[in-house]
Amino acid sequence: MPTVIPSSPAAGADLVCGMDRTDVETAMGLDVGRVEGDLSSESADGTRTCEVWPTDTKLIDGAMLVVKVLPASSDEGMEYRSELDGTATGVIAPDVRYDGLDGGGWTGAVGASSVVFFGGDVVALTSMWKGDGRDPRVDLPALSQQVAASEGLAG
Repeated sequence: MPTVIPSSPAAGADLVCGMDRTDVETAMGLDVGRVEGDLSSESADGTRTCEVWPTDTKLIDGAMLVVKVLPASSDEGMEYRSELDGTATGVIAPDVRYDGLDGGGWTGAVGASSVVFFGGDVVALTSMWKGDGRDPRVDLPALSQQVAASEGLAG
C-alpha cells in the first residue's frame, strides 16, 4: 500500500513551493534538487510560479513539478475554469474530478496536470514524472491542498 500524501504539510516541514519536501519526493519518486521561483513573488496579473527540479536530471531534463497559483478571475484562471468544466475549445474534459474539491486532473504517460479552485484562487500543478506505483490523480490534489494550506488560500 503506497504512502498517502496528506492534504496539509506536516508541522515544521521543509516546504518546497508550498508543499512538504518529503511528500513531493514520495509522489515524484525523485529527490528534490532545487527550487526555481517562489510563491511569494507575483507577476503583474497576480500569477505566482514555482518549479521543483530533481537532483538527478538523467530521467527528467527540467522541472519535475510546476506549481502555479493565480487569481480565478485572471484570463488564465478563467481558461482553467473552462477546461475543468469541459467548455474549452479543443480541450478534453478532465480524466478525474476530485471528490470534495472544485477541481480535476488530466493524466499522461508519465505525468499529469491538476487544477483546483480555492475561493478566488486557482492552484495548477503540472508533473512531468511520477514515482513507481504512484497515482497522480490521488497525489496531485493532495499536493494542491498543501499549497492552498501553506499559502492561506480560502476554500
